[in-house]
Amino acid sequence: MYPQRDLNRLGVHKAALLDRIIARRDEAARDAAIAVRPLRVLEKLFGLTRRFASLLGPLTLLLAPTVLKRTPRVGALLKWSSIALTIARGIGAMAGSRTAPVRHPSS
Repeated sequence: MYPQRDLNRLGVHKAALLDRIIARRDEAARDAAIAVRPLRVLEKLFGLTRRFASLLGPLTLLLAPTVLKRTPRVGALLKWSSIALTIARGIGAMAGSRTAPVRHPSS
Protein backbone atom coordinates (compact mmCIF):
# COMPACT_ATOMS: atom_id res chain seq x y z
CA MET A 1 0.00 0.00 0.00
CA TYR A 2 2.75 2.49 1.00
CA PRO A 3 6.25 2.52 -0.49
CA GLN A 4 8.77 0.67 1.67
CA ARG A 5 11.13 3.66 1.69
CA ASP A 6 8.47 5.89 3.27
CA LEU A 7 7.65 3.22 5.86
CA ASN A 8 11.33 2.84 6.76
CA ARG A 9 11.73 6.60 7.10
CA LEU A 10 8.67 6.78 9.35
CA GLY A 11 9.99 3.90 11.44
CA VAL A 12 13.30 5.67 11.97
CA HIS A 13 11.47 8.88 12.85
CA LYS A 14 9.23 7.02 15.31
CA ALA A 15 12.22 5.40 17.03
CA ALA A 16 13.96 8.78 17.35
CA LEU A 17 10.80 10.32 18.74
CA LEU A 18 10.45 7.54 21.33
CA ASP A 19 14.06 8.06 22.38
CA ARG A 20 13.42 11.79 22.85
CA ILE A 21 10.29 11.09 24.88
CA ILE A 22 12.19 8.67 27.13
CA ALA A 23 15.05 11.14 27.61
CA ARG A 24 12.70 14.02 28.45
CA ARG A 25 10.72 11.83 30.85
CA ASP A 26 13.94 10.92 32.65
CA GLU A 27 14.97 14.58 32.80
CA ALA A 28 11.59 15.55 34.22
CA ALA A 29 11.79 12.84 36.90
CA ARG A 30 15.35 13.91 37.80
CA ASP A 31 14.33 17.59 37.98
CA ALA A 32 11.29 16.74 40.11
CA ALA A 33 13.47 14.76 42.51
CA ILE A 34 15.82 17.76 42.84
CA ALA A 35 12.90 20.13 43.38
CA VAL A 36 11.46 17.91 46.11
CA ARG A 37 14.69 17.69 48.17
CA PRO A 38 13.92 20.73 50.36
CA LEU A 39 10.46 19.34 51.02
CA ARG A 40 11.99 16.04 52.14
CA VAL A 41 14.12 17.94 54.64
CA LEU A 42 10.99 19.68 55.91
CA GLU A 43 9.23 16.34 56.15
CA LYS A 44 12.05 14.97 58.30
CA LEU A 45 11.89 18.09 60.45
CA PHE A 46 8.15 17.69 60.91
CA GLY A 47 8.72 14.02 61.74
CA LEU A 48 11.09 15.06 64.50
CA THR A 49 8.59 17.58 65.82
CA ARG A 50 5.95 14.84 65.92
CA ARG A 51 8.30 12.68 67.99
CA PHE A 52 8.80 15.45 70.51
CA ALA A 53 5.30 16.91 70.29
CA SER A 54 4.56 16.32 73.96
CA LEU A 55 7.55 18.48 74.90
CA LEU A 56 7.05 21.10 72.20
CA GLY A 57 3.29 21.48 72.60
CA PRO A 58 3.22 23.86 75.57
CA LEU A 59 6.26 25.76 74.30
CA THR A 60 4.65 26.19 70.88
CA LEU A 61 1.45 27.53 72.39
CA LEU A 62 3.44 30.17 74.25
CA LEU A 63 5.69 31.20 71.36
CA ALA A 64 3.39 30.82 68.35
CA PRO A 65 1.57 34.16 68.59
CA THR A 66 4.79 36.18 68.85
CA VAL A 67 6.63 34.25 66.14
CA LEU A 68 3.74 34.33 63.68
CA LYS A 69 3.17 38.06 64.18
CA ARG A 70 6.82 38.89 63.58
CA THR A 71 7.36 36.50 60.67
CA PRO A 72 4.25 36.11 58.50
CA ARG A 73 6.18 33.94 56.05
CA VAL A 74 6.57 31.25 58.70
CA GLY A 75 2.81 31.24 59.12
CA ALA A 76 2.31 30.87 55.40
CA LEU A 77 4.91 28.08 55.30
CA LEU A 78 3.16 26.21 58.08
CA LYS A 79 -0.19 26.73 56.38
CA TRP A 80 0.90 25.26 53.02
CA SER A 81 3.50 22.75 54.20
CA SER A 82 1.10 19.81 54.53
CA ILE A 83 -0.08 20.24 50.94
CA ALA A 84 3.48 20.59 49.66
CA LEU A 85 4.58 17.48 51.57
CA THR A 86 1.67 15.47 50.17
CA ILE A 87 2.62 16.51 46.64
CA ALA A 88 6.27 15.70 47.33
CA ARG A 89 5.36 12.22 48.57
CA GLY A 90 3.27 11.64 45.44
CA ILE A 91 6.09 12.74 43.15
CA GLY A 92 8.55 10.60 45.05
CA ALA A 93 6.26 7.58 44.79
CA MET A 94 5.80 8.12 41.06
CA ALA A 95 9.53 8.53 40.47
CA GLY A 96 10.31 5.43 42.52
CA SER A 97 7.76 3.19 40.81
CA ARG A 98 8.58 4.28 37.26
CA THR A 99 9.78 1.53 34.98
CA ALA A 100 11.42 1.77 31.61
CA PRO A 101 9.03 1.47 28.65
CA VAL A 102 9.13 -1.74 26.69
CA ARG A 103 10.15 -1.33 23.06
CA HIS A 104 8.60 -3.75 20.68
CA PRO A 105 10.67 -5.20 17.83
CA SER A 106 8.20 -3.78 15.32
CA SER A 107 8.84 -0.15 16.39
